Amino acid sequence: MKVLQVLLSAGTGYGGPPAMVRELAGALADLGVESSVVTLSHRGSANVQFPDDVTLRICGNAAEPKVGLPETGSLLRILFQETKSADLVHLHDMWHFPQLAGAIASRLRNRPYIVSPHGALEPWCLRQHRVLKVIAWESYQRSILNEAQWVHTLTLREQKTVQDLGVRSPISVIPSGVNLRSIDGFRRIGLPENDERGGVKQPFVLYLGRLDPKKQVDVLLDAFVRVAMENREISLTVAGSDPYGSWASMSKRIRQTGLSDRVCYLGYVDELMKFDLMSSAELFIQPSRTEGLSMAVLEAMACGTPVIVSSGCNIPEVEEFRAGFVVPDKAPDFSHAIVQVLQDDALRNLMKQNARRLIEERFTARAMAIAMKSVYEESLVSYKRAGRTAG
Repeated sequence: MKVLQVLLSAGTGYGGPPAMVRELAGALADLGVESSVVTLSHRGSANVQFPDDVTLRICGNAAEPKVGLPETGSLLRILFQETKSADLVHLHDMWHFPQLAGAIASRLRNRPYIVSPHGALEPWCLRQHRVLKVIAWESYQRSILNEAQWVHTLTLREQKTVQDLGVRSPISVIPSGVNLRSIDGFRRIGLPENDERGGVKQPFVLYLGRLDPKKQVDVLLDAFVRVAMENREISLTVAGSDPYGSWASMSKRIRQTGLSDRVCYLGYVDELMKFDLMSSAELFIQPSRTEGLSMAVLEAMACGTPVIVSSGCNIPEVEEFRAGFVVPDKAPDFSHAIVQVLQDDALRNLMKQNARRLIEERFTARAMAIAMKSVYEESLVSYKRAGRTAG
């Protein structure tokens, strides 16, 4: 079986979807499923590194990153080429030109396709640029979902969101997963002995992700001010790209609190640094308003690091397994949870063990690929049953 994965961007600054597609395509290859990834890149952002057994076709830069309009016509040309040789097309994310083009190519080539919204239909996301999204929904987006052979959601909450929108296609919940072997490999390598992690002071709590308004890093900063009064040793490390130039105002707020020497911003970090930070942190914090299913949170737990996440992160398993806390996305709630874990060594050690166990039992790339392969096979069977064949 050959699957065409259509993605807005392979850029590391784009967040979870490129990382999830990398893990999915790599694990599918181990199951005998060939993947070809067609995507764009964004200026100023390094691309996610895909496994050697996955074909990656980057079709230039996005002229307009927010909607994924390509600078050249190579995206359309390559999509039509790859769709011809694919058995099935998997469209990732919503509202962007590559997904629309992929759906059109699938119809013209008479190939079944499935759609993974990656949290893009959550209520908070729908309120952003609302008028444009209403126009897109009525003109093409609803049709793409209803004509999909299958819709893949990351969580039960996302499944309900899609159902509430009246989508008629079958829906399956398949959580994202991470490659434990790869993560453990990065952790074994570690940083060179003379690498000082860019001035990171231990012990520290960590936020790692792009500085996007929906991530609410400002909530974490407010929470840390409260934490710093309770714990004179702990520092905060923030790592990730800053596409909106948010750090300038955030750093000003930090200076006003007198905590500049205890807050470190590293900007974008590579995979080696990322997993070193995750493994060394006392806690990983994610205060997002909404997430599909945060790959960074899964990666942190794979490193055996407890997490404190907002309820919008859609991962209630954190508390089910006692791998951390799920709290409202308010600074007092985060500060209380952070202090509670930092003050209790026994609790923190238990959470470390449980975090890794949670990933091993629920969120591996192999489990994700096995479930997705089953959806692909069911989609092909139902497509043929409906009397449609490849054109």
